[in-house]
Amino acid sequence: MKSAVGYVRVSSDKQVRGESLEIQRSEIETYCNSKGYKLKEIYDDKGWSGAYEERPGFQKMMQDARFGKFETVVVYDHSRFSRDLTDTMVCVRELQNNGVEFIALRENIETQDKSVQEMVRIILGATYQHERRKTMERTFNGKEKERAPVLYRQTALWVHMEQRKRKI
Repeated sequence: MKSAVGYVRVSSDKQVRGESLEIQRSEIETYCNSKGYKLKEIYDDKGWSGAYEERPGFQKMMQDARFGKFETVVVYDHSRFSRDLTDTMVCVRELQNNGVEFIALRENIETQDKSVQEMVRIILGATYQHERRKTMERTFNGKEKERAPVLYRQTALWVHMEQRKRKI
């Protein structure tokens, strides 16, 4: 029986309180049961961005992989593993070099052809990285729009005060 671990992650408090983690856990458990894998552990990172690999659960999983504690990592989808293309490729390659298979359930790209897997993983990684950057951009732009009226009022007040000083 193959040994497996799961990895789940959510980045926002809203997702932590919601069902997202439980959905990921349930999908991983169902998959492992259907394949006859012994699910040893599910590592998690609640409230951590996938943009950085310095996540406690992620780091523990990678360390355990180095020590050969399991044969397979199962994630709900690639974006839960990482939202940075370079981190995705480096970490998946490290898992593979340690004899650990990487499975992302939603994308289902596990084929015999490793070059096809890598190509699709690059495309997905770039897509998730782009999505993260666009989200950051929209968030920043939204905050700027919220600040705009305040900045305008402050600037208008400053201009008014400067004009009064000149008249005196």
